[in-house]
Amino acid sequence: MLENLIMPGEKEILTDIAFSQTIYEGLLLFFRAIRVEAVTMTSGVAFVFPQRMEAKLLEEWERLEGKSPELFAWFFRESKRSGYETHYL
Repeated sequence: MLENLIMPGEKEILTDIAFSQTIYEGLLLFFRAIRVEAVTMTSGVAFVFPQRMEAKLLEEWERLEGKSPELFAWFFRESKRSGYETHYL
């Protein structure tokens, strides 16, 4: 169960086996959601950040909202600078 920071009060149930085994409370995830009926999953790429970055991430989200390529590129670059390394199996 995830809290949606973009839409306060909204919750998401994420179906992701790898995250269910490795993620812990307090981390921030940026991902493109794929919804199929009642199932929400990641598009394959997710960026993971420490909770202390919440204000900065939300500020950039608001600044770049509606500019999907720029938004994704900013989060990608920021994940390399300040995020947690992720591995895909």
